[in-house]
Amino acid sequence: MSNQPNQHLQSGEFYGSVVRRQRLDGIVLSELKHSQPRALPAHSHEFGYFSFFLKGDYEEWYGRQTVTHKPLTLMWHPGSLQHQDAVGRRGCHFFNVEVSPARLESLREYSAVVSSPFVFPGTEAGWLMMRLHHEFNTAEEGYELALEGLLLELLAALVRRPAQNERQKPLWLRQVENRLRDEFTEKHSMTGLAAEAGVHPTHLASVFRRFHRTTIGEFVQQLRIEAAGKMLRQPETSLSELALQLGFADQSHFSRIFRRWTGMTPKAWRALTANRGTSNE
Repeated sequence: MSNQPNQHLQSGEFYGSVVRRQRLDGIVLSELKHSQPRALPAHSHEFGYFSFFLKGDYEEWYGRQTVTHKPLTLMWHPGSLQHQDAVGRRGCHFFNVEVSPARLESLREYSAVVSSPFVFPGTEAGWLMMRLHHEFNTAEEGYELALEGLLLELLAALVRRPAQNERQKPLWLRQVENRLRDEFTEKHSMTGLAAEAGVHPTHLASVFRRFHRTTIGEFVQQLRIEAAGKMLRQPETSLSELALQLGFADQSHFSRIFRRWTGMTPKAWRALTANRGTSNE
């Protein structure tokens, strides 16, 4: 960490090149890039913000914590959090959504998460950010209302995050999770998973939803879509081949589920990631 004085950045202000910025009511959306490796000075921001990492190499330090950002990493930064960052050799590409203190105030009675940094697990909130990014870049008629709705969903995900003192997951549930993550392209049944875990299928469904706030079927879909987002960067793989590799019935089924989770087709996602890379320009 640098011993230099902390720099306090105003809303909409970031190190790097801001490709595009838009201000709504209490919200600032910014897409930014770094094209060269560099170490950024210690700094903080006026507004709390969601930081969505799209591509490149990036590490961040705050307190004694280190976050190595991977593609689709989504992190919440509370306002005034002092942190320091390093851009790697491939540069980096971010989409950030800042939220004013006034917009956050209504959440404080529900959760203290807005006052502490948080890296979102899984993919649900990340896909919300991808849909926000898509609407932000397309700017079609009515997109401001779409942005507002997606932002409210994102804030709800921030509030719904499991409390730190929530009862520990049972070992059998961790085993089910590991099975699903290892074999997300395979077909599973509730009866089979429950029998392997030694619990009743109804109990499995209830406990799984309590900890994940989603069904097992939706959880598996998220894993498949997350993998698809990475695999679509390989242009040599056809959509039909990719659909079968990921366990979908066919390309049509894959496209329908992908659009449901991301708000865009696999073809549109492939074009977006191809055209908005972070190679040195």
